[in-house]
Amino acid sequence: MHFAAATAHFGALTGDEELRDLGVYLHTTQASTIARYWQNAGGDTFPEDYPEDVVGMVWGDGGDYRIWWDGGHEEHYGINYLPITAGSLYLGHDPEHAGVIYESLVDKLGGEPDIWRDIHWAHRALSDGDDALRMFEEQWQTYEPEAGGSKPHTYQWVSTLAEFGTVDVSVTADTAHYAVFDKGGTSTYTAFNPGTGPLTVTFSDGTSLEVPAGETAVTTG
Repeated sequence: MHFAAATAHFGALTGDEELRDLGVYLHTTQASTIARYWQNAGGDTFPEDYPEDVVGMVWGDGGDYRIWWDGGHEEHYGINYLPITAGSLYLGHDPEHAGVIYESLVDKLGGEPDIWRDIHWAHRALSDGDDALRMFEEQWQTYEPEAGGSKPHTYQWVSTLAEFGTVDVSVTADTAHYAVFDKGGTSTYTAFNPGTGPLTVTFSDGTSLEVPAGETAVTTG
């Protein structure tokens, strides 16, 4: 997934539209696959006798809850998420399902995650940003970030989603690098301009956003 996101980003930055579109295609196709085959979105992929809500590995002949080391439940779930980047928003394309997966982990643990807390807060923010921000603010001084993360990055992620809300896939845009969020019926639109001149991004609900060259812009309402 991160290869796909990087391919789209690199293609856009270098003006190679074919390469950009390849990255978008890979990212989009794989996102739908991960939701169904790693996290059982829709509820009809996993066999009825499979006792877990996620898998850690998918093979040509099936899936497995195991991972490549002797880890706990936080790692079995978290391997589905990390590392957290802007390309990870696909994990929140269905906020309700993301919330169900988070609650599944809490039920297994009998409480909030302790290992890879920042990864799980970032995932939680995709279904409930206020709850994720609460956990970060209560625990930020006492946890160790996952090896690929940092406290400032986690705070930026969870606080932004607490403010903007959940991902809204019902609104699209005429550019590859954008996202739309919804919180209580208020929409926030954001887009990145990889080019060398200003860009007007038009969203499918009629909203327009002026994005300076090489920058990300945001508008709410």
